[in-house]
Amino acid sequence: MCSPYVGTYAKETLPEHRLELKKNGTFSLVEAQKFEGKYSVNGLTITMTTKDGVTATGIISSNLLVDSHGGKWFKQTAPTP
Repeated sequence: MCSPYVGTYAKETLPEHRLELKKNGTFSLVEAQKFEGKYSVNGLTITMTTKDGVTATGIISSNLLVDSHGGKWFKQTAPTP
């Protein structure tokens, strides 16, 4: 599910903030708190819903996610061994 988007994203202005999109359609977001839930992608729109039912949307491409506040999250590449 959503395989081109699977991976870890870091926020441009606060790189310690991380968003992980997993193959099984779930996500983990670490900011001041940790949030988990499910996500789906329809076209270029990503919708994330936390376990508490809070929904957020954004625009996603292969290496960039732009959240609803205009924040940019860049996909991280794995370090070369």
